[in-house]
Amino acid sequence: MIFKATIGKNCVILHNAVLTNNVNITDGKLVPAGAVIDTQAKADALTEVTENLKELPHEVVTVNKELAKTYKS
Repeated sequence: MIFKATIGKNCVILHNAVLTNNVNITDGKLVPAGAVIDTQAKADALTEVTENLKELPHEVVTVNKELAKTYKS
């Protein structure tokens, strides 16, 4: 869930993460599954996106576009 948070470019936010309280996630950060990022200190402590996850956003978009085509039929 993202509520009142700013997300930078090329970030990866995994499932069940919560970002709130006006935190700013800088470019290229990884938000782990289940993380609760509700202070800027927690946001600043996030690590960089790992190599194995860098293609994940592109892959997700591609799959979602393919699924959307089937819904239009």
